Order: sequence, then C-alpha cells, then structure tokens
Amino acid sequence: MSENQTDEQRLLQDTVSRFFSDNYVFDERRTMDSERQAFDPAVWNSMVEMGLMGLPFPEDLGGFSGSLLDVQIVTQALGRSLVREPWLASTVLSGRVVVEVANPEQQREIIPAIASGERRLSFGYQEGRSRWNHANVGMRAEPRDGGWRLNGSKALVTGAQGADSLLLTVRTDGGQCDRDGISLFLVDTDTPGITRRDYYTIDGASASDITLCDVDIPAAALLGERGKALDGVERALDYAILALCGDAVGAMQAMLEKTIEYAKTRIAFGVSLSQQQIIRHRLVDMAVEIEHAAAISEAAAKALIHGSPRGRLLVAAAKALVGRESRSVAQWAVQLHGAIGYTDELDIGHYFRRLTQFDIQFGNRDYHLRRYAHLRKSAGEDGRAMFQLDELTGEDLAFRDEVRAFLTEAVTPEMKIARERTMWAFSEFELSRAWQKKLAKRGWAVPNWPTEYGGTGWSTNQHLIWSLESARAKAPLWVNMGQTLCAPCIMAFGSDAQKDEFLPRIRDGEDCWAQGYSEPGAGSDLANLQLRAVADGDDYILNGSKIWTTQAHNANRIFCLVRTSTEARKQQGITFLLVDRDTPGITVRPILNLAGEHDFNQVFFDDVRVPKSRRLGEEGEGWTVARHLLKFEHGGNMNVVFELESRVARLEAVGRAESDGRGASLLDDSDFELRFAEVAVDAEAVLAAAKRTIDTARSGGAPGALPELRNIRLREVSMRLTEMILDAVGPYGLAEQGEARNALSSTPAIGAEHHRMPTGFYMAQRAATIAGGTPEIHRNNLAKHLLGL
Repeated sequence: MSENQTDEQRLLQDTVSRFFSDNYVFDERRTMDSERQAFDPAVWNSMVEMGLMGLPFPEDLGGFSGSLLDVQIVTQALGRSLVREPWLASTVLSGRVVVEVANPEQQREIIPAIASGERRLSFGYQEGRSRWNHANVGMRAEPRDGGWRLNGSKALVTGAQGADSLLLTVRTDGGQCDRDGISLFLVDTDTPGITRRDYYTIDGASASDITLCDVDIPAAALLGERGKALDGVERALDYAILALCGDAVGAMQAMLEKTIEYAKTRIAFGVSLSQQQIIRHRLVDMAVEIEHAAAISEAAAKALIHGSPRGRLLVAAAKALVGRESRSVAQWAVQLHGAIGYTDELDIGHYFRRLTQFDIQFGNRDYHLRRYAHLRKSAGEDGRAMFQLDELTGEDLAFRDEVRAFLTEAVTPEMKIARERTMWAFSEFELSRAWQKKLAKRGWAVPNWPTEYGGTGWSTNQHLIWSLESARAKAPLWVNMGQTLCAPCIMAFGSDAQKDEFLPRIRDGEDCWAQGYSEPGAGSDLANLQLRAVADGDDYILNGSKIWTTQAHNANRIFCLVRTSTEARKQQGITFLLVDRDTPGITVRPILNLAGEHDFNQVFFDDVRVPKSRRLGEEGEGWTVARHLLKFEHGGNMNVVFELESRVARLEAVGRAESDGRGASLLDDSDFELRFAEVAVDAEAVLAAAKRTIDTARSGGAPGALPELRNIRLREVSMRLTEMILDAVGPYGLAEQGEARNALSSTPAIGAEHHRMPTGFYMAQRAATIAGGTPEIHRNNLAKHLLGL
C-alpha cells in the first residue's frame, strides 16, 4: 500500500503484519512442507478470530465492509510472511463469486457463514484444457427429478481440501465455449459421486482435480440466474487478481529487504557486495520494479472500487506487469544471494516459488497483455485515457471547464503543430514564447510559483487539471529553465533587488534562461567544475566553458556554477552567478544532436566580467544553491509524464494506419499487438506511480524518492515508445524528413503524414536518458539515499 492510508488502514496493516511476523515462522513452514501439510488450522482459526473472514463483505451480510484496498493490505502481509492459508481462495474469491452471482436471499444464507468462519468454500472454474478461457466449460448439468445431475471435471481447484462446499461453473445450455449458458452451483463436498485427487502447488498450497460422476443435487443448488453466471464470475476473478497482486507486492518487498541486508553483510574479494556498483544498480532496479508493481495494483483496485470504465483494462495491466516484475525480482534475489539462494533452507527460494506461482495463477503475462490489447481496442475515449483525476470537487470541475474553454480559444493550429512536432522537450521557440506571453496575460504563466511572485495559488487538483488539459489540448511546451529552475533559487537565495529585476521578466516570458552546469570532462560530476571566476574589485572575471547548455542560442541570460576557490573542498569552492548572455567575451557554439536539431551548445567565457551583484547567495556557497535547484530538476515535471499518454496514442494510431504487409492493419498483427500492449502497460504503471506521488502531495506528505524512481522507468518507456513508432512505419523510417519536421515548415512529409516525425522522435529521445543526469547517476543516488547502501 502507499503512504496515503487512512488511520484504520494503518491499524489493519500493523495488526496483520505483526500477527504473521510473530506467528508464521519460516522454520515451521519448512516443517509443514516436510509433513505435506497445506496449512496450519491454528493460524486459520486465529485469522477467523481477527475478523479477516468478514473483512471483504458488507456489514449487512455479517462482514466489515472492507474495500479492495483493505484486502490488498492483508494479502501484502500474507505475501511478506509466505502465508499459505487459503484466505484468498476460500474467503476472498469464493465469497466474491457468491456476491457477484447469487441472488440476495442466497447471499444472506451463504456469506454470513463464510464471514464467521463457520463455512469454507472452494471455487472450481478451470478445466484440463481450458487454460484461462473462462467460457470453455465442459462440465454439464442436466435437469433431473426436479433437481440437477452434474458430470465433468475441474482442475487446479485451490483450497478444496477441507472445504465444506464447492462452487462450480457448469454448462446448462449452449456449446463448449459459448459465453451464455454457464451457471453457478453450490455443491457439498460429501455429495455422492464426487472424487478428488489432492496435490500441492509449487508454493506448497493445496490444490485438487475434482471429478463429478452422476452427482445429483437439488434445484436450490443453482445460484443466481440459469446460464448467466459468467460475467459475475469474471468480475469476481478480477477482484481476486488484484488481491493476489497485493500478495506478490508483499513478497517482492520482503525479497528486496532480505537481499539488501545480504548484500551489506556478504563479503567478496575484501568488500561487501553492496559496495559494488553493479549490485547497487540491480537493487535499485528491483526497487523501481516493486514501486511500479505496487502503483498499478493500487490504481487498478481504485478503478474497480469507483466503477471506472477502465477497471477491467487496469486489472489486465496490473496482472501482466506485476507478473513480469515479480519474476524479475525473484530471479535477481536468488542470483544476488548466490548458491545459498538456490537452497530450500533459505527463505529466498520459497519466495521465488511463490512469485513463480503468481505469474501463472489467474492467467500469465502474455494472456493478460493480449487481454489488455483487446479491451483497449473496444474501449471508448474514456477507456483509453490513461490518466484520470478522481476526487474532483464542484469547484474543480468548474475550473476544468474554464481551462478547456481558454485552451480551445488560445491554442492556435500552429501551436498544436508545434506540440505534435516536438521531438524531445522543446517546442518551436517563437511559438512557445508567444504561448508564454498569452499565459502571462491571463495570469497563468507561473502556476507553481508562490502567489507573492505571480503564482496562481491553485490547489493540487487545479495544477493537475491544468497540466493534463494542456497536454491533451496540444499546447506548446515552454521549457524555460529560468522559470522552473533558476526562479526558485532566486526566491530562496536572492536579494530583494535580484527578485525585483529577474522574476517579473521570467514570469512574462521576456527573459529566457539557459543552465550553465556541465563542463567538458565534468559531465554530471558538478563538484569537478573548472570554469574559473576570479574576483576583481566589484566583478568576477570568468574564463572557461560550459557544455550541453540547452537553448543557450535562444536564451538572453544564463545561470552558472563557477569555481571561485581551489583551496577548500571541491563543493565549497563553487559560486552561483547570474549572467547576461550578451556580455562581451561570451561565444556560443551550436551542437547538433543525433536528429540534426540544434538544442545544445557549448558556451565559451573569455575574460567575461560579471558584477558581484549578480552573485546568488554567498561566495563559495553555490553548491547549496545548486542542491536546492536539483529538487526541481529530477522527476517533478508532470507535463513529461502526461506526454506518455499521447505517445501511446501516437503508436496506436501508427499501428492502425500501417499495413502488416499482408493486407491487414499492423495493429492486428499478433506480435505487434503483444509488444504494443507491453509498452502501453508500462506507461500505465508510470502514470499510476505519478498518481501515488500526487496523492502523497494531496495528503500533505513528502514524495521522497518516488519521483526519481518513477523517472528512471519514465525515461526507459519513453525511449521504447519512440523506438516502436520508428519500427512501425517500416521502410519509411529510412527517409530523412529534414525540413518537413520543422513546426513552421509547409514542406510535405515524405510518404504519409504519420511518416513525418518517427525518425526524429527516435533520434531526439536518446537525450532523455542523459539530460539531468544519466539513469546510472540516479541509481547511485537512490542506492545511497533510498536503500541505505
């Protein structure tokens, strides 16, 4: 679960976590394995006493009206402690099937007995050759003597050992794979004609193959309406899938914690494993995988709770993504433990078995990726909109209407083209600047600034509405580093005179700033800066150069980190200066990127005289200012996150427009469909992680490392999307579109319109994993500050 829990949820989490930690000892689990004991009745009875059997059910049915998020809290605790008691199979899934399919009178008869622990059910819905096609039901029921006679088999029925009754999907009408004609029956396990072959799953839980031969049951055994059970069954399975995702997240979290501890204490070649960079990076990647698995599981649960049209879509996305991440985390945890991780005597191997089982249960990754793709194709516009704001007040909705009306009027066709042809982060400069001035006139130019400097004073929801609606309206991207990076530093460290001089001009789009941080040979190592600033009276004289200064050719000012001392420690000899770019001695050399575009520059300083009045903060304290700035550089820009939605839509549109070479749409090609679904699901997870960050901010909490964790995956997914778009256009990816890519150009595209930008997108996106610090640098930071390595 995220940090955005209610007090009741925190209490539930503490209670169940403490109980299983104290009462579910790993050595006892191994003893159960050796004795072929599926679960411990004493633990089950304690769970009944704690009220866990009633948690998922409404109060009027004897339960506690817990939400799916509450259920995930419990399953995370089950996963962390490797608990095998069949709570998910017998209580959550079986009970949910009854709630979804049975009529109210039948629910009142059955659910209270489950909630009190008096009755335990098991649900049989799979058959030997059905795989995960829930409509493939061969077990049949024929009317007989006022009741029913059942014949057929069910496979892999979990929790059947010790169950009082079986819930079975049975065909009462139609053919083998028809969706209509499937009914749900409740059958006591001691009914004559039932045989059971019991065995264990790879996690050691109980499972059974069950055969019914001429089993006669009364008419009352039919739950709900004849032949109409499948939709309710699938809703219950979706609910159980998300409960199981919680279990996997809990197991993954435990594996990471245990692997970190092992890496700190295991000495190899004279140093601990945690001191080796490749190990530290792998552990950070595991944390990234777990964060996105947790985020999409929570997002899908909320979608089901709120009845979102995207609910089923997100269930498929969650199961596919958590399945992939759980296998990766499990495999790497074993690998990093070495030989001991391969043994039965260490719990890591048992977590590995549990997570291997997770990926298979209820449908594996490929099944749910294809399910996601099919559901997305049939979804309407609301279903395909990946980021949706919830908890909007009437005031928020009125504000959204105001924003939409403004954007409809203010965003010109040329500006939309500029946004569509933005290859990386910068739309065409003059159109972007014109947009900034429109915003300044409206009073919306610097919404994130404090109101005393011209900020809007918007709520968190209003900020999100603005960013999301701007992205969907294709407003130009105005990336002025003065506005987003330098201005916060001026507010925090600047004199009143500096605030009065610079902030209004940044706000109104009059000044454009470039960032002078990186230098040749220094890269992301800012402490290794060599641009010298020597004091000379009331001035500093600068000599040296800055490199990778984005948009310096368009900027009229540049903020620089300079070295004013070589005597103290490297960080202590750095000063922060505000420099006019037209100062004599400054020369800008353009650097073309891989796409042939001019975004970057090298800026040379030859005896450049800068007044000391342009120093921000004290001399030698520039490192403090720079660290303040980095808070705003890494991971906090929601515009970039929301751009993922449009890139997925672009890939989908290209796939629809392109042929597979055999006369059908590329989007209908099974291989492309699977690749598209996987990258779209990754984008869903990034947006879900962003939503967790937002919810933390709404509740007044600090996001901590969440944006930086998200940013690593965001960059990877952005690159994969541009690569897939390039692959999708096929031979036309060879064409150098050149001038046709320019936002102000009327040059027609070579080929079709959708062939205009993919090559440029792909080339330009390479910068996304370098600018602002490479992922490797961020992994180092996260290993130190998040994982304590």
